[in-house]
Formats: sequence, structure tokens, C-alpha cells
Amino acid sequence: MCIRDRSQDVLMILNSSAKGKVESMDFGSVCPGDISDVRLYQYRNFTNEPINIDTITILPNNFFGRRNSFPIQLLPKFAYQETYIRFRPDKPGPFTGEAVFKTTFRGCQIVKKIKLKGTGISVDVDLSLIHISEPTRPY
Repeated sequence: MCIRDRSQDVLMILNSSAKGKVESMDFGSVCPGDISDVRLYQYRNFTNEPINIDTITILPNNFFGRRNSFPIQLLPKFAYQETYIRFRPDKPGPFTGEAVFKTTFRGCQIVKKIKLKGTGISVDVDLSLIHISEPTRPY
């Protein structure tokens, strides 16, 4: 007896051109209190049946995206308009987080994750270390 195993991606998180999976997003360096540029992604249902995204959780709250009403129904084999995640540090230093997408398909919970990272720029300047001198002028 021959048993074959078949698996299929149910939900994929793709880059904005839909040509590759998004596994991480780097927001670079941002001043505390400022907001980063957007990092775009889209989700796609790769099954032949409708599925729902039950939740999208982005933590910690220094990373954020579009607010959604859940569940989000995804039609079969359909790509959705891109959406975004942004970064707003509240202090200097490195930040890491995750965007977690949860769906249920045929009784199984499917979880997709995107790793997030960014840095709050330190803008502290110690003025006591700065020496200002008068420029010399030729006479």
C-alpha cells in the first residue's frame, strides 16, 4: 500500500509585489515619538475554499498596523490589497516584536508570524563635551 502525504499552504503573508514570503520586517532607526515609513505586505488564501483570518496581533504596541474587524474572510486563490505595519519607538534602544496571524482551516489552527525589529535613536547630546572656539581671522 502506498500512502502519499500532501500539504498545502493555507494562508501566506507576501511582500507587496506578491513575489515572496514576508518572514521579517526591519524598520531601521527612528527618533522616539516619530513614526517609521510603512512596511507593506498582503495576505493570500491558497486554498480552494474561503477561509477567515481570526486575529492579527502585533506586539509590542510600538509596532502597529491597520485596525481590522475580525474575522476577515479571504476568498479562494485571491490576493488582497496590501496593508502595512509601522514602528513608533517611545524611547531610545532596540525593539523587537511579532505580527501573528491566526486562522482555522478544517479544524486546525494555522499561525503565521512576522518578526519585527527597529531601533529608537538616542538623541541625547551632552553639551558639556562640546567646545566652541572663536574662529581666527587673518588681519
